[in-house]
Amino acid sequence: MTKLRRTISFLLIASLMLLVCSCSKPGNNIGPTNNAGMAAETEQPIQPTAVAGNVPFVDSEGYVEFGVNDDLSKLPQMEAVNVKIVVSSKNLDAFKTAVLPDGCEMLDLVFAPEGTDNSLDMSDLTAPDSLITINITVSNCGKLVMPDAKNTGTLNVSGNFDELDASGLSALDLLHIDGDSCGKLTLPPSVTNIITSCALDISMLSGLSALERLTISGSTDLSPLSEISSVKYLTLCRGGWDLAPLAESGVISLNINQSEGIDIADVNKLTKLETLQLSDNVNGDISPILAHPSLKRLLIYVADTENNQRSILSLAFGTPINKENISLLDGDIDCAISVDDLRAFINNGGELYFLRDITRL
Repeated sequence: MTKLRRTISFLLIASLMLLVCSCSKPGNNIGPTNNAGMAAETEQPIQPTAVAGNVPFVDSEGYVEFGVNDDLSKLPQMEAVNVKIVVSSKNLDAFKTAVLPDGCEMLDLVFAPEGTDNSLDMSDLTAPDSLITINITVSNCGKLVMPDAKNTGTLNVSGNFDELDASGLSALDLLHIDGDSCGKLTLPPSVTNIITSCALDISMLSGLSALERLTISGSTDLSPLSEISSVKYLTLCRGGWDLAPLAESGVISLNINQSEGIDIADVNKLTKLETLQLSDNVNGDISPILAHPSLKRLLIYVADTENNQRSILSLAFGTPINKENISLLDGDIDCAISVDDLRAFINNGGELYFLRDITRL
């Protein structure tokens, strides 16, 4: 049972990474990425404090929503778990020193800078200990400074910025950046997971000794990972990648997604690699890596064809193909990778998984 649970958990993470990488354009809003950041249920509907003129609005989901003309001094009086605030030049000064209500678990912020003042410093914002998740949507933002919030574990930033200083979030665990570019990062040492939809300078992460998971979209230099041995799970989305610098890294799980111009043979240089995820339409011959001495699991994304639906994609979720059920490969399968090569991998002691490629639906 323990092995099955590990397998199912592993595939859930793999599917999440594929979903993140499949988004061709960043969304305007990023939802919470863990259960701790979800809105808490309330027994009684939250009532607005007034009905007209420059007052907060409470939506049907129990969020207190403040527009640019609303009185932010009313924030501490609210009894909502989650707060939405739109910030522009009209209420920027008031927001910088605002006090979030006690019990607030999530802050959803939309920053629409006007004129030359396009930075947002929230270091003087008073955040309660209950604040777990911060979601920020920005547009061509300059410097973005997070408040001191000792229990905030998730930060989602959508849009482009020149610099992000999240050092005040001393318990930050997950950073998700959804934009076309990524500026300078100053992060606390607590961060374990970074997901980006853009390329970033990995050397900025050199001080993050707890960082275990890294997802990058677009091509960037991977050589700094040789100095960040804590990174074990690496996902590379889109763009061309030189895998050779990973030879000195500590990566044990590599997901190559929607990427071109990769020399697959370089995978053999990752001497610690245990898990490899890739699409069956990856460029190059993968047969040289199938005898990799430490590679234990191979996950292959295939097209959702009728043949695959009847065979490999109809398997129970989380079921590996191994020596005991290798006959599953005898059916009619649409896979660009040679089935004979896959059999050889299994006979060498490996486990094979087929996953539905949602980017080809």
